[in-house]
Amino acid sequence: MKIRTYTAKDFDRIRRFHSEAKSGWEFPNPDDPRVLIKECIVDDDGVVRFAAFGRLQANAYLLTDGTWKTPEERLAAIEILEFAMVEKAKAAGLDQATAQVDPRFGQRLKCFGWDKSLGETWHKEF
Repeated sequence: MKIRTYTAKDFDRIRRFHSEAKSGWEFPNPDDPRVLIKECIVDDDGVVRFAAFGRLQANAYLLTDGTWKTPEERLAAIEILEFAMVEKAKAAGLDQATAQVDPRFGQRLKCFGWDKSLGETWHKEF
């Protein structure tokens, strides 16, 4: 077993892994310039057995003064701030953001067009 960088010839095999797994999440496009990390594990015969892709995205953090004005006015302020953040992310070439929130606030994010992700969000700092 060894690790090597993904190549275009690996695409069909990895795509098959994804399809057979029926994971429910979209297959990443390895040719997307936001996919910065592309690694594979190959067996002794050079057959790809695992693949991992790292895609650049924004991780959104919202910090609020919960004592300022009314809940409705705070929600309106969040909408303005969210719009500005999306525009900045687009200008930087990003098209996706994640946020770790409690379920109650997640319901509010739905108002702004956010979708609940599959599974759980995990993170690792390095």
